[in-house]
Amino acid sequence: MKKLSVLGVAALLWLCVSPVVPASAATLQWLDGQSAYQYDTYCDIIGGNTVETAAISYVGYYGATDLSWPLINQAYQGHIVTGAAGNGCYAGTQLLDTEVTLPPYTSLTVDASHPIKCYFISSTGAVQDVTTDPNANCVQTPQAGIHGGQYELGQRLVPTGGLFEVLFWMTTTAVLKGSETTTDKLYGVVTDATAFTLTVPMYQWVWVSASGGSGTPNVTYPSPPTTKITDATATITTVVNCYGIAGNIYFDIGTTIPYSYTTGAVAVPAGYSTFNAWANITGLVPGTSYHWRAKFTTNGGATYYFGADQVFTTTNTGIEVLPFVSNAAYGGYTTTVYVQNAGSAPAHFSLAYFDQNGNPVGLGDSATIPVNASWTVSQSNGRSFAAGQAGSAILYSDQPLAAFVNEFAPGGGDATSYTAVPTYGGLAQTLYAPAIARAAYGGYTTGIGLVNLSSGPANITITYRDSGGNLVKEQGLAQVPAHAYRAVYSGVSGGSNDAGLASNFAGTATITSDSGWVAAIVNEVGPGGQFSSYDAISTGATTLNAPVALKAAYGGYNTGMAIQNTTATTGSVTVTYYDSIGTPTAKVFSIAPNAYLGVYQGAADGPNTSGAYTAVVTSTVPIAAIVNEVAPVTGTAQQSTSYNTSSGAAAPIDLPLVENAGSDGWSTGLGIMNVGTASATITVSYFLASTGASVGTPQTVTLAPKASWGLYQPTGGLPAGTRATAVVSSAGQLAVICNESNATSFMSYAGQ
Repeated sequence: MKKLSVLGVAALLWLCVSPVVPASAATLQWLDGQSAYQYDTYCDIIGGNTVETAAISYVGYYGATDLSWPLINQAYQGHIVTGAAGNGCYAGTQLLDTEVTLPPYTSLTVDASHPIKCYFISSTGAVQDVTTDPNANCVQTPQAGIHGGQYELGQRLVPTGGLFEVLFWMTTTAVLKGSETTTDKLYGVVTDATAFTLTVPMYQWVWVSASGGSGTPNVTYPSPPTTKITDATATITTVVNCYGIAGNIYFDIGTTIPYSYTTGAVAVPAGYSTFNAWANITGLVPGTSYHWRAKFTTNGGATYYFGADQVFTTTNTGIEVLPFVSNAAYGGYTTTVYVQNAGSAPAHFSLAYFDQNGNPVGLGDSATIPVNASWTVSQSNGRSFAAGQAGSAILYSDQPLAAFVNEFAPGGGDATSYTAVPTYGGLAQTLYAPAIARAAYGGYTTGIGLVNLSSGPANITITYRDSGGNLVKEQGLAQVPAHAYRAVYSGVSGGSNDAGLASNFAGTATITSDSGWVAAIVNEVGPGGQFSSYDAISTGATTLNAPVALKAAYGGYNTGMAIQNTTATTGSVTVTYYDSIGTPTAKVFSIAPNAYLGVYQGAADGPNTSGAYTAVVTSTVPIAAIVNEVAPVTGTAQQSTSYNTSSGAAAPIDLPLVENAGSDGWSTGLGIMNVGTASATITVSYFLASTGASVGTPQTVTLAPKASWGLYQPTGGLPAGTRATAVVSSAGQLAVICNESNATSFMSYAGQ
């Protein structure tokens, strides 16, 4: 079978007859839909054979270019035009049937003042009124359509290369706002009388106004204008009355007016009476009010039409990601999750586990927890992974939460902690890992635990760079399923995801997904069994705060910073140390593009005298940074911990676990830093982990800017043997970490 050729289409002259123009109307014209090309229309059998033919047609109505006319309850004209192309069935003609289906609330108007008219237009453009020609079959009493249309408007022989136009009147009793988002359409059907199975309909959206209009574009909103609101996302929607004018729709959004962000353009083609547009906004902060508006621009951006300001508030529940959880995996490593209800009502928590193929696994865990109380879940409880297995988890809550994970090593050695990764601000398509090593610094080696959080498979690339920013290796993880976990070892263990970096490598990694969000943690293991962890970082910053920076403090504790240049530009990094009263000491370093910078506080890089400090790391380029704390060797115990630096956060800040010689042998200490520019009064309150009831003695102190408060048990107001949560309140901006320690382990997590 052949299709209608381009030459056949070009042979048709698309002319139509204009009806009488109402005197009161604006400039009118035919508003027509796109042409529909119909192939393989069959004629009746001639001599035992079917003859292939083709038809080309369109439908439309007569209205104002500014969409101010037609009006409801006033008759206006529509037409359907068909042309014969290709082979003729009957001596160069085709027998074509014409039908229409009217828009909603619309009926045909056929009387002496509104007759149906028919015209033949030859291939040369000559117009002939054939309304009364019996061979034209210009029906005045339409019947029900037989090939898909609502009204039958007759069938007739149409010569190849010619056009046949049927004009009819119709009346609409309600407003129509024809656009791609409505069903306010006029449909046409043209087919051979016997070939209804090959019918190809055409259509045109119809606008019918209540009382006319100025034709000036305006921006409106549906009800409700904002939908799908979550902790971190929302969908905002507009309906622009564009009156056929081409342009672009944008959305402005921010926490205040003026707005701080504008979305990309949604293109509006010419010819639409109204146009719906929406934007999915991500990366929002829970429990925060956002202002937004839509705007429509025409004439290359010369003229803007603005919608009214709209406001919505994100929910303040909780979804956090745990990139690595395990049940006696990798020789015996087992994790425990700690969750605090940071809301104002009882929280319903649930944990969903996923295996290394991204499949849900286990029964999952759930609990209802009072305000300020906490929930402790070990992955060895039989509800997650089988023994020896590891994967990832997602933590859900209907209240705000704070959470972290403890990783316990086999044999009771040094343990480690990492902070749960919030979906708001913690996830990204590109993550930064400032400290990656293989047998460096006397034997430290790292492993990455990552999870694909996109909706489908993702190709994930890990790029390793040395201290000079030089590319050392690119490691590809192909088609990682959604929710799937991958363990990547910097050395050589025999696993399929070993990076196999050279011995003594110390540098950085950049983790990139080609599909969607990823989350990751990095575990660092030292030559004496030291074990520490940090979260991979979602974005670089030019100011970062370290609540704990130590030089031979507390009997020999030291810290070291790993700093990653997240850009391809050389930068200058300043590390300013502040003592307990806020007195500064600054050290300046250069950092190459994409490079790694190690700054050790126990040497000349650190403060001039031994002691406990905070640090502010500023840079001329965006950076990512973590802090390693190394404990003094006590007997055979060798311990370390890590934490992420912070840009600071508004109080309250919640800590799911604080202890004073608890039943598990742990005691905790808080490192609290005032990151603001003015003195701040800070209070730490304690609550029983089991019930959320107040316990112990609240502690209060006033800190100078950049100063720190080391609040350690047993002298920190918590009764001996107590397992609790803590809430840190202040009017200022804070950075808070919690160190956990016992005779064999040392670990830390960040307050949330």
